[in-house]
Amino acid sequence: MLYLIGGIFIFFAVHCLPMMVETRERLIERVGTIAYQVGFALVSFLGLGLMIWGRSVMEFTEIWQPFGWARYATIMLMFPAVLLIVSAFGPENSFRRILGHPMILAVELWAIAHLLANGDLASILFFGAFFLWALAAFISARRRKPPVGGRAGLLNDIGFVAVALVVYVSAIRYHVWFAGVSLLN
Repeated sequence: MLYLIGGIFIFFAVHCLPMMVETRERLIERVGTIAYQVGFALVSFLGLGLMIWGRSVMEFTEIWQPFGWARYATIMLMFPAVLLIVSAFGPENSFRRILGHPMILAVELWAIAHLLANGDLASILFFGAFFLWALAAFISARRRKPPVGGRAGLLNDIGFVAVALVVYVSAIRYHVWFAGVSLLN
């Protein structure tokens, strides 16, 4: 459990920096943009690695038994999560334009979906930490820069839906490889 908790602390401590605008700006002034970005990435990877490792070696402690429908709800919630994460990249699109922060919302949906399907302590700590961070990050981001309304090209939106569908189907197919859990049986 120590690796998981340590990873959570490291990963989310660095990910709280963007919410502390003045502190982040002072740090960038002191070390420079590239050094800040490299440091942010390295510390993030360290924290994420510790979280994943800690979750994988932690003894299974069931807190609750997920409902039978939770698996299907998780699979259904993941398409909008994938669509939001895909829409966070690339050219302008309606999802990013209206929501402003689709990646953070994708993390919230991903975490909620996985909390529904997993009732063990390691999963609750892992996905719960992501959910709480994403909630705080979304509120903070909306205070700093609310989304700009307007329209983006319909073809861009259709393209993002198509890419999200491919990523979603691939994630279902290969989930066993990167998460150790098959979704197909």
